[in-house]
Amino acid sequence: MVGPLGPELNAQIPTRDGGFRLAKFIGVDGPKWFLRGVISGLALADTLAMTYMIDIFRSVVVMRGVSPMPPKELLQLTAPAAAKKVIS
Repeated sequence: MVGPLGPELNAQIPTRDGGFRLAKFIGVDGPKWFLRGVISGLALADTLAMTYMIDIFRSVVVMRGVSPMPPKELLQLTAPAAAKKVIS
């Protein structure tokens, strides 16, 4: 399926009780990095919530740096200063 960010994968994730929950995997390729997101819950059924989640995903800034890294190595996640103030 193709969404607002390109190809996306819809999945049914097994749960401990034998059921499943729905999830949508999205991603964006950059120079030597890949940003992956997983959307689940209300955003899968509510268009406004989905739009909000996509907007949040689009607002992520990736600064990979210049140091060599092995493939699939995770980048450090740092919240902006304004977000740190809200969380505290």
